[in-house]
Amino acid sequence: GCLVSLIAAFLHFYQQQNLKYNFVLAISAEEEISGPNGIEILLSHLPKTDFGIVGEPTQMNMAVAEKGLMVLDCVTHGKAGHAGRNEGDNAIYKALKDIEWFKNYQFNKVSDLLGPMKMSVTVINTENKQHNVVPPQCNFVVDVRVNELYSFEEVLEIIRANVNCDVTARSFRLRSTSIAIDHPLVQSGIKL
Repeated sequence: GCLVSLIAAFLHFYQQQNLKYNFVLAISAEEEISGPNGIEILLSHLPKTDFGIVGEPTQMNMAVAEKGLMVLDCVTHGKAGHAGRNEGDNAIYKALKDIEWFKNYQFNKVSDLLGPMKMSVTVINTENKQHNVVPPQCNFVVDVRVNELYSFEEVLEIIRANVNCDVTARSFRLRSTSIAIDHPLVQSGIKL
């Protein structure tokens, strides 16, 4: 539905002269982080861009901002041992403490536009293949949705100060974005 609407709007304006903006239609096959051959590769070929209209499932409500995305790779370290002999230092148990922190922590700054930040642990694994070995390492991934009131660097600093695992951010490139409420495009959308 979004794609058809964007194509229809582009075709409607394509032949018109003296438009205030240069319209470009970009239909990409990959989402933000699923591959390098989507919008990311296209951006370097476009002229200066004033704004973009993105087709997203917003139930026909206009959205003027989007949280940033920071994906974290986390690793806890323990010591291997035999489960039956009460040996080792279980890295999963260490990870559970940090995962609980990610689940419960509330950032102080709540955006009027985007609401509170959100952190979700989405993947967890160990390299263990045997049921009787205490895992020496546990890896987990955290999806962090950052509002415009925090920088990624600030969020990463807060996280590292509160957990015991090693935390590595995959990238800082998908920051929060927004368009001013008084922008003519937004005002037109509000009137509609």
